[in-house]
Amino acid sequence: MKENVNNPNVYFVITQLQSIKVLQQKVGTKLVGLPNVLIDFEKIFYTGDNSIYPCIIEVKEGRMVSYQFQSPNNSLAFEQLHMETAFNE
Repeated sequence: MKENVNNPNVYFVITQLQSIKVLQQKVGTKLVGLPNVLIDFEKIFYTGDNSIYPCIIEVKEGRMVSYQFQSPNNSLAFEQLHMETAFNE
């Protein structure tokens, strides 16, 4: 997120947020009000799966085409997602 928070082609949905202040300190910028960041206070997008790890979703033409969970075991999820999609095209 820190590397892509200002990338208009990447959209972040934050669920199960413990502290907006802590997250903003980690990312290094104010997140509230950014056009590509949705903080899901109502837990509309919460799935219950892998709740402590980010899920990276690739959307094309309004549809999810692939996803990866980023975790200590999958620290290259963003890169793998991009490579997976490019391979399938």
